[in-house]
Amino acid sequence: MSPNASNRTRVQRSRVARLLLAVLVVVPLAFAALYMWVVWDPTKTVKDMPVAIVNADVPAGEGDDQVHAGADVTANLIDSGSLAFESVDSSAAYDGLRSGHFYFVIDIPTDFSTTLSEIGDATVAPRADDGDIQRQQHTQGVEHRRRGDV
Repeated sequence: MSPNASNRTRVQRSRVARLLLAVLVVVPLAFAALYMWVVWDPTKTVKDMPVAIVNADVPAGEGDDQVHAGADVTANLIDSGSLAFESVDSSAAYDGLRSGHFYFVIDIPTDFSTTLSEIGDATVAPRADDGDIQRQQHTQGVEHRRRGDV
C-alpha cells in the first residue's frame, strides 16, 4: 500500500468520525428542541378543559343570616375562567365524565352551607387520652436509651 493510500484512509476515517460525532450531537439537540417546543407552555389550554360542577347544596339559615355557600363557590369558579366550568345536574355530569366530555366532576354536597355555617359555633375540644401520652413518652424514652442520650 502506498503512503498516499494510507493518508486517504485516514482522511476518510476522520471524515466518518467527524460525521458520526456531528450526528451524535445534532440528533439529541433536535429531539430536545422538539420536546421543548411541544411542552413549552402546558397551561396555555388548561382554561379550555371542561369540568362539571354539581351544586346539590341547600342554603342554611333564614333571612339576612342565610348562607348559600354552594351557589357562591359555583359562581366564583365559573367567573374565575381558570377552567371551563359548567354547572350541570348530577346525571349530566357523570354521563359527561363517562363519555369523556368532562375531565372531572366537582360535587358540592347538600349540607355544604350547613357545615360551613356551623364552623364558627363554640365546640368543646376533645380531652387527650393519658394512656396515649404515657405510651408516647415511654417510646421516646426507649429511643433515647438506644441512642445513648439518657
